[in-house]
Amino acid sequence: MNNYKNHILLILIFLSLVFSQKKNYKLTTDQKKIIKQAKTLEVSGLLNESKDIYLELLKEFPYLDEAIISVKNIALIDKSFENILPYANKYIEIHNYDESKLPNIFEVYLLTSSSKVDYIINIIKDNPKPNLHYTSKIISFLLKYENIEKASELVNHIRLYNPNFYSLQLGMFYSLKGKIKNALDEYFIYLDNNSKNINIVSSRVMSLADNEYNINIIRESLNKNNLSSSKIILSQLEYKLKNFALSYEILDKYSNNESLKIKFIEDLLEIEQSKLAEKIINSIIKNSKDEKIITKAIFLLANLFEDKLTKNYNDIPISKTINFNKITNSPFITINEEMSDLLGNSIDIYDSLSMNIGDYQSTFNLAEIKYKIQGDLDGAYSLYNQIYKNEKTFNYRIKSLEKMIDIYHSKGDLDGAFEKIENLSNLNNKKIKMLLEIKKIQNLFYKGEKKSLLELSKEILKNLPQDNDYYNDILDLVSIAYSFDKDENFKKYTLSKLKLIQNKRVMAIDILNTIKTDSNEINDKIKYEKSYLTLLQGDHLNSIDIINSISDDSAYAEHAYILKGEIYDYVIGDKVKAVDIYLLFLDLFPDSMFYDLIRERLRKIADDEI
Repeated sequence: MNNYKNHILLILIFLSLVFSQKKNYKLTTDQKKIIKQAKTLEVSGLLNESKDIYLELLKEFPYLDEAIISVKNIALIDKSFENILPYANKYIEIHNYDESKLPNIFEVYLLTSSSKVDYIINIIKDNPKPNLHYTSKIISFLLKYENIEKASELVNHIRLYNPNFYSLQLGMFYSLKGKIKNALDEYFIYLDNNSKNINIVSSRVMSLADNEYNINIIRESLNKNNLSSSKIILSQLEYKLKNFALSYEILDKYSNNESLKIKFIEDLLEIEQSKLAEKIINSIIKNSKDEKIITKAIFLLANLFEDKLTKNYNDIPISKTINFNKITNSPFITINEEMSDLLGNSIDIYDSLSMNIGDYQSTFNLAEIKYKIQGDLDGAYSLYNQIYKNEKTFNYRIKSLEKMIDIYHSKGDLDGAFEKIENLSNLNNKKIKMLLEIKKIQNLFYKGEKKSLLELSKEILKNLPQDNDYYNDILDLVSIAYSFDKDENFKKYTLSKLKLIQNKRVMAIDILNTIKTDSNEINDKIKYEKSYLTLLQGDHLNSIDIINSISDDSAYAEHAYILKGEIYDYVIGDKVKAVDIYLLFLDLFPDSMFYDLIRERLRKIADDEI
């Protein structure tokens, strides 16, 4: 009898040691060596040998997570689920069905159709506060093996006290299965309890709207759902489908969030839907009670007017990019007489905002209009200077400083610009110092001081990041300087550029006409630039004649073909002729960096004709 009691006592002691060990164990040195050996075999593809080692380890230490997880993963490959089932049972029993351990072996039970599946589900359901992290893992395994019924059973149980549990995950699951209605139902459950996270749901719903069938289902479901947030998503859907007016109608009906409406206007302006944007702006100005919202709307209205003003109706997108250099481009914009009312409206609004609320952005925009459109250099300078002295926002201070120096150049006062740069050179700010150095380069270029230009450019390019807005423009100036063999011709060329930023385009063309050289490259460059400037003067026929004088083997032939094509396309409106030129361009310049842009334009023309 005593021997029996002693035997029982030893068993209990052993079990207590095992259980105490498994709850918070650390791998011994020997266990680590064995597991490392098994892992090495596993990685080498010797799965049977590796599995045998893990199983031997589990016989002695059935609580080891490292061993049971590894042997389970091997079983997923060689389909030996039945063989490891006893080990899984021992493992989970010794851990007393600890919920953190359930995911480690649950997949084995699913693949062997074990009764343990229901047993574990009931354990979770009987727990008044199950761990949702581990429960989610169990549900994910059920869904992985298409056991939707049991997964739903578990989800619905948890939702008795956590209403939106697993809704996003289920929504994604149904989405992948093509069950759109089910997916939407789950997303609505999530949305009902997490309205602030509408963007998460919106992005997922929009990803489903990839065909007409799905769109109809989504639209119907969003219309039927009573959540206000679902109506906002419906508005976003209609926007995606380019039903802009309907999109805003829905937004206006179901949302009182005027910030959303301001964002809607900004989005419209981004895609040049100005008519609808203006209508909405006027409605907000008329009906809103929020002064901040009204101010934002007024500012957007001024921006809209300014965009209309500055829109170049002879806009040639690719050629405009080719000819753009931030250092040498003319700042001036020519507008039609019929746009004068818009100009007045913009000025009045910006002036009012600037005076009444001290809006630096409005002041800056007003200065831009005075400078670029009205040519009021002194008035613009005064406003830029006001911002530079008083504005705490560094971005607008440095912008204003740059414009002040530009105005000196636009006046043709190169010495004044240099003096301004020198007077500011003692400022202890890296960005301002770099800007001033770039402005020195600009000044040296307009003066035609080739040697000094190249020396300073070399120094600046060493320290200037390649993603800086000015980096490529400086390289362009260096390239131009090297291309001119005679300093005399270089000075003439830079003088023509100076006349451009003085808004003296005819004088610039006249100066270009005086450049005489034996270099075909320089001659073709001059021809190309004269053609572009002649177009800006409104003489597109003469512009084409100049382009046609550039031969197909010229370094500027590629740009010439694009310019000619865009003149016929955007200015003359002869799409047939434009297409012919674009097709010839694709044939002649298959390696051009503009190849894809031209192809895209051809597709757009074709779509518009259909």
